[in-house]
Amino acid sequence: MVTMSNRSRGRQNSSKVSSHKDIYQKLQAQAQKTPETIAIAASNRLPLTYSRMLVQIDSAIAQLNCLGVGRHDRVAIALPNGPEMALAFLAIASCATCAPLNPAYRHSEFDFYLSDLKAKALIVQSGVADPA
Repeated sequence: MVTMSNRSRGRQNSSKVSSHKDIYQKLQAQAQKTPETIAIAASNRLPLTYSRMLVQIDSAIAQLNCLGVGRHDRVAIALPNGPEMALAFLAIASCATCAPLNPAYRHSEFDFYLSDLKAKALIVQSGVADPA
């Protein structure tokens, strides 16, 4: 049983558990409110606005759905930190359960985590010879 202080109990009772739909709806609302505001920026890269980010997220969701990935599925990501990882995380978390994995894991570590997760898909960087 989890107990909370009286001060935090009121906030916890009035909030609901976030779902995949909530994440997508928040991103969509932000894209409608401030479409040209920068959402993701990285050195030596063009910034990604909320409107362009939502287009890419919609595309990724459609691709995952075509592969049979849905709300109750788990998808593992083994990407280096950066804008691609951030975008992949947001897209997957909008339609499934996202499980980021360290791309530097050894083969045995990937075997353990992937079998434990029972992931339906694994997202890796194209052209990289990693254990994943």
